[in-house]
Amino acid sequence: MKTYHNIRAFSLVELMTTIIVVSVVASYGVTIYNQSSEKAKERQAVQNLMMAHAQQQIYYAKTGKYWTDVAGTTNLNCLNLINTNLQLSIVNGDDFSYSCWGDGASQFEIRASRKPDNNYRLRVTEDSLGININNPCCESGTCQIAAGC
Repeated sequence: MKTYHNIRAFSLVELMTTIIVVSVVASYGVTIYNQSSEKAKERQAVQNLMMAHAQQQIYYAKTGKYWTDVAGTTNLNCLNLINTNLQLSIVNGDDFSYSCWGDGASQFEIRASRKPDNNYRLRVTEDSLGININNPCCESGTCQIAAGC
C-alpha cells in the first residue's frame, strides 16, 4: 500500500472560493463593458445629430429655410433623405432609428431613437448648440450623456 504524505493540493473550499471571486469580478467587468458600450453608442448618435444640425445651418444660409422632406409632416425613416439632402454620411446601423420634422421654413427637429426597444430618444432642433443649451437633448427615457430637454 502506497502512502502520499508529501503531496500538496487545493482543498474543495479553496477552489470554490476562487471560483466565486472570479465570477464576481467577471460579472462586474461585463456590467462596466455594457455601460461603456451604451455610452459610446449614445455619443455617436449625439455626434450625428450635431452634424445634421450644422448641415441644416449651412442649408439655411444657402436657401433661407431649413431642409425638410415634406413641410409639417414627420418622416419616420428619413436617414437616407438626411444623408442625401444635407450631404452627410450617417451610417444606418442597428442602434438608432432617425426621424425628422420641419415646417419648411424656420423650424426643424431630428430625432434619434434607440433601437430595438426605444428606451430613450435624443433630439436636436434649430436652436443653437452649446454646453449650457441642451441641444441635442434627451427627449425621453434615461440617457447617459445628453441632458434632458
